[in-house]
Amino acid sequence: LKALAMAAAPGANTDEEYVVSVDRAEGQKLGIDVDPGEDGLRLLVVAVKDGLISRWNEANPGALVAPGHQVLEVNSTRGNAAELKALCRSTLGPMQMLLKRSEDEVPPAWWSHSVQEPPQESALPEEVPASKATGSAASQAKSRGALAALPGSVWLVVAWHLYTHELLGRLATLSLNFAALLGDEKAWQTLGLPRGGRAVKKMLRLMLVEEQELWAWPLCQVRVLDLDLDGGDSTTLNYLRTMLLKKLDLDDTLCTVRLRRIPAVPKHDENAPLSDFDRELIRLVNPVHPKFPAGTCSSFLIPDELSQLRTGLARFGHFRLSPSLDSRGRALKAVDLTARRGFEGSAWEAHRGAEGLEAQDRAAGLLVAAELGGLKELPACGTLVTDNFEMWLSRMQKTYRRMLDLQTRARDCQS
Repeated sequence: LKALAMAAAPGANTDEEYVVSVDRAEGQKLGIDVDPGEDGLRLLVVAVKDGLISRWNEANPGALVAPGHQVLEVNSTRGNAAELKALCRSTLGPMQMLLKRSEDEVPPAWWSHSVQEPPQESALPEEVPASKATGSAASQAKSRGALAALPGSVWLVVAWHLYTHELLGRLATLSLNFAALLGDEKAWQTLGLPRGGRAVKKMLRLMLVEEQELWAWPLCQVRVLDLDLDGGDSTTLNYLRTMLLKKLDLDDTLCTVRLRRIPAVPKHDENAPLSDFDRELIRLVNPVHPKFPAGTCSSFLIPDELSQLRTGLARFGHFRLSPSLDSRGRALKAVDLTARRGFEGSAWEAHRGAEGLEAQDRAAGLLVAAELGGLKELPACGTLVTDNFEMWLSRMQKTYRRMLDLQTRARDCQS
């Protein structure tokens, strides 16, 4: 049930397509069952049996052939499933096959390359007997020790991959000691995925829709949120906002937020139902065709919705929303959000004690400029924040004024 996301190590094969090369002699079996793909242009691997491919898997754990993979090409021939199947049956001598992994599969190489070997004194996972292996190529590889042992400290490293609840289920079969780690709250402290909006969307959908009851407790344990939203669509940002405001423990547990490359104008997800805000926007922009898709800026830049988020993060004295930068330091049409709990060393430390309307107005102006003023450099993208930055900033200043007023009232009540 847990997601463990680790960036693939340098040199690891992270491409969807890979090449298998074998040398087939008379009488040798290739060792895979295949069926024609739905498009009739490729073959779908149904099972891996004893033969040349299983031996390839043993020698090449970074390019395992597994059920669900697709055969695209055999000896430079492609485009006809029947012909590819005939070549698989009859070809003798050198044989080169181009395959494609399942769309969302993590290449096996990332595990063995990115996880360090444990110290000599640490106990290795118990090896799964081959007789109990599930029969899948990945399970066979594990039973032969192809994957490195997972040290306990990895749970405290940047965490959580979309499908790692499956990997952890398999991991638990390797060692009861590792299975016991799942009950440790420290194992759930970091939620991070540096892969971009598409992967984040799948992870968030898993947590908030498909398995929301199972994820309720782990999300309350998250202390660090670190995500890359590059290319995320409107649904991804809606998921993220829901998780931030409703699923994470903003009062006590969450300490650090790092959200990178949030699109200023996310692509509309045509399969997603429209939010109330979107419906109202479309009605105002185009009352004649109420279903006509209208572009909308990121909820992180809409004053009312950003105000809700900033108020929810009221205990985070360190908060900044600024344009994302490319490798040359140029501003992109995307924003980065960073937030850290506590007031020590922040702009709030100097201004949160302001009393009186005029003093609080001045303090609110200084705070909003410190935390949001960098957005003035955001490239024009047809939104209020770029079309009329001063008006946008003045609307946000009201939120900071209310936050200062609430803090003053809370301090008076305590005294």
